[in-house]
Amino acid sequence: MALRDSDLNRVFSFFFSLCLLASSFSLQAEELYRKVQLLLNRSDGVYQKGETVTVTALLEECGVAEPVFLQVSSYGKVLLEKEITLTCGETVVFSEVCEEPVSRIVRLSPAGDADTSISVGYLVAPEEFMPGFVTPPDLQAFWDDKLSRLRALAPEVSTFPAQGIKSEELDGIECYKFEINMPEGNPCRGYLAYPRDAAPGTLPIYLYVHSAGVAKSWHKDLASRVADLARKGYLAVDINAHGMLSDQPQEYYDDLDAGELKGYSGREFTCYSDYYFHNMFLRDLRGLDYATTLPVWDGKRILVHGESQGGGQALALAGIDRRVTHCVAIVPALTDMGGILDGRKCGWPQWTNKEIAHTSLGPSVLAYHDGATLVSLFRGDLYMEVGNIDLTCDPAAVCAGYNNARLTRSKELVFFPWRPHTSGAIDPRLKDQWKTEVESRREAFFNAYLQGPCFGEIRSDRLDDLIWENGFAGYRAFGPALQAAGEQAYGYDLFTKSVPYPVMKERFDKALGPEKISFHLDHGDGMDSYGVGPTLGGGTAALVDANGHIVYPWCWQEAEVVENSPRRFQVHLTYSPIVVNGREVVEHRLITLEAGSRLNRVDISYDGLDGPTPILMGIVVHQENPSAWYADDKVLSVADLGDRNVGQNGEIYCGVVFPDGFIRSGYEPLVKPEGAAIGHVLGHATYHPGQPFTYWFGSGWSKAGIDGLAAWTDILRNLL
Repeated sequence: MALRDSDLNRVFSFFFSLCLLASSFSLQAEELYRKVQLLLNRSDGVYQKGETVTVTALLEECGVAEPVFLQVSSYGKVLLEKEITLTCGETVVFSEVCEEPVSRIVRLSPAGDADTSISVGYLVAPEEFMPGFVTPPDLQAFWDDKLSRLRALAPEVSTFPAQGIKSEELDGIECYKFEINMPEGNPCRGYLAYPRDAAPGTLPIYLYVHSAGVAKSWHKDLASRVADLARKGYLAVDINAHGMLSDQPQEYYDDLDAGELKGYSGREFTCYSDYYFHNMFLRDLRGLDYATTLPVWDGKRILVHGESQGGGQALALAGIDRRVTHCVAIVPALTDMGGILDGRKCGWPQWTNKEIAHTSLGPSVLAYHDGATLVSLFRGDLYMEVGNIDLTCDPAAVCAGYNNARLTRSKELVFFPWRPHTSGAIDPRLKDQWKTEVESRREAFFNAYLQGPCFGEIRSDRLDDLIWENGFAGYRAFGPALQAAGEQAYGYDLFTKSVPYPVMKERFDKALGPEKISFHLDHGDGMDSYGVGPTLGGGTAALVDANGHIVYPWCWQEAEVVENSPRRFQVHLTYSPIVVNGREVVEHRLITLEAGSRLNRVDISYDGLDGPTPILMGIVVHQENPSAWYADDKVLSVADLGDRNVGQNGEIYCGVVFPDGFIRSGYEPLVKPEGAAIGHVLGHATYHPGQPFTYWFGSGWSKAGIDGLAAWTDILRNLL
């Protein structure tokens, strides 16, 4: 609900008394930072309509406090200003219930010093914010035409040795600056680097684009930036926003800042092409085109990353160029530039109504260059961050862009109530919380991109197969349609992978589509050549009855996908009832696969057991490689040759890790062979009802860098 003057006395009537203690202090600026924190009753600062928002000031050192100044604002407009006095401990300084989407910032400042403050921000129903500009129906066609015109000019690429970096920092790194001609305006200029020993077709692209400004170090393309990224395994590209020369004396950039590029963000325009950011986007695209010509690119993965103005560029490129697979936009500018049309604050550069309408083309030009409209075209994985107290890129504007990204494969929006526009200005007392709640999630996204993201789905067109993968391997758990058909397949199936990007969906689509391309054969990215049948397959657990017989679980009956994001796939499976010692038992499994992890975590529980029950974890052994296994008190390891084209598949490695320790482990033959399956490598344990039971399983492949069973077993041991 909107605040009205008539409501102010009722909604914001907070009067507080002094806390009279023996000592006293004057709450000046430095003491405000040290002694007071603003807290919310929701840690992320995100509320639903009708939910009570409570802002509390925590006074950490008690004494007789001087008054402080309270201000509540929304979209840059002050709604409430008053002087209050804090008491020792926690004091509620503001509370409200909103029935409409809104973004608020609550500030405390020392009385008489409004320029120094601590702040906290929150949003109500942020999922309802939408861009002020309507997405143009021909947006993709518009930019396809611009790209076609750009590419009609043959690229002339000049390269130059890296400068401003020590030679030892370039050990093993190919690094150089480049310049590429453009149809108009400054050339595309930047830096590029990659590992010198990278094999052709192996590296993902990481394109870094810059925040607003001209003369600071973070406005310039730098050899050190791309070299650092190359050491992590990227084909790294850094393009400066303005087409400036690289590695120039500081006076060069200062002169540009004070002269040619002064006020560039607010320049008037009379057509699409003379809108300043039009050519900025085209320069980015020109540099990206060049990077994709390099033999080391894997031909699949492209990530664009930027903050503020760079975040806006990242959203724009993700929408314009269909090749972009991943986008990281941190507090993006150039996003929801028409927010003022809906009564909100525009995204930077914060056009006013008058400025938007200064030509008849104004709204149209901006709509074709707005990150909030362009991201609607993006079909990859999106990661964005919001600063709840950001006065430059309004939180509601960022949310509007995120909400308009409706075609993405996955998306994640991270809020932080105490983040201003620049993360370096976050209260030092909150740095650990910032690292845990924000930086770790961002790094997880980058890690998923570099090492291979997670993905999973249920294939109802293939007998309810549940498939999932990360950059190392893929897996399959058989579903109810297979059980209804009478086929016996109890354990996990394994899909080998030799590439880090997702392939299983494409494999199934091609196998089940008109092409009929079998996923049981390697077409350059891996295959399913693993035999399961009526066995434990690649690491399934099963109960053991009083006669010592394995009670196989068969197929899952219900599946709830808990998370399906680039950084994690998690699914809860409920299995068909089985009979164990005369009791009907239902198994529940929570399977979690993280990006960058060799192993799946499995958390098991059973309904219907009345006491401790033997349980085992196992991997099937086939007759083609009967002695290629290992077992100790915590690790099971098997090398398998596959169930077809034996000798041509390399070795498929399977593993189980049980940190709690097996009671016993080793090879045990089947009572009678099941096809090529002759036995299992088993680890025995005891399941106790009501207590957690957790183990890990996973797989690898000799054609994906694992050099033998001993090396695979060492990998498993090192994961303990």
